[in-house]
Amino acid sequence: MDLPVNAILTDARTNEPLAGVRISVKDTRDGSILFVGDTDERGISQGQIPDRRYGDDMNLEVTFTKHGYFKKVSFVDFRILMFLEQSLTGPEGQTLSAVINGVDIAKAMNLRPIYFDFREAKIRSDAMGELDLVAEVMRVDPAMRIDLRSHTDSRASQEYNQALSQRRAESTRQYLIEQGIEATRITAHGFGERELVNECADATECSEEEHQLNRRTEFIVTNCSNNALGSFSE
Repeated sequence: MDLPVNAILTDARTNEPLAGVRISVKDTRDGSILFVGDTDERGISQGQIPDRRYGDDMNLEVTFTKHGYFKKVSFVDFRILMFLEQSLTGPEGQTLSAVINGVDIAKAMNLRPIYFDFREAKIRSDAMGELDLVAEVMRVDPAMRIDLRSHTDSRASQEYNQALSQRRAESTRQYLIEQGIEATRITAHGFGERELVNECADATECSEEEHQLNRRTEFIVTNCSNNALGSFSE
């Protein structure tokens, strides 16, 4: 039995269909490639995965690549594909972000958060893989420069959080340098609790999940080869 698959890709900034996106589907169990296709002028790719059926117990690693855009990787539970309107990208489709000034690499590539232990600035092993992806992107484009911006939640004093976020930003920068990225291509700034993404300021009761949203690291592109495309602003 061949399993029909569909994918819809759009530009994250303009919401326009993206043609020429290469889609690769891999079985995470053995690394075998099950499907390779490209989107058409409508941003759509359609095909089949041979000898597979709905409900099989396996996960798929789906990679989306296009020149001038950040690569994105997502994982799909094969058992629930039958419930998705567009099986590889969900009913709303998938977006790719152009490599331009102002884009946050973490958001563009859907990276997992860079976590630190409580009151620590040392890079944890579970964050190294995400930082390796950032280093990979920077090696592909030698013109790329980034500004690391580390943020904390509002707990503890403003002075403490400011110092902690700066140490974490510098620790992240040092890790990227150790991966072969020139020091001159990376700046590092700590913002402490000054730029919260929600209402969880001092004296506000919030859940741990809400506080976690504020403990984040941004990798903002400040220069790249695709400068002619313009700049991004939210």
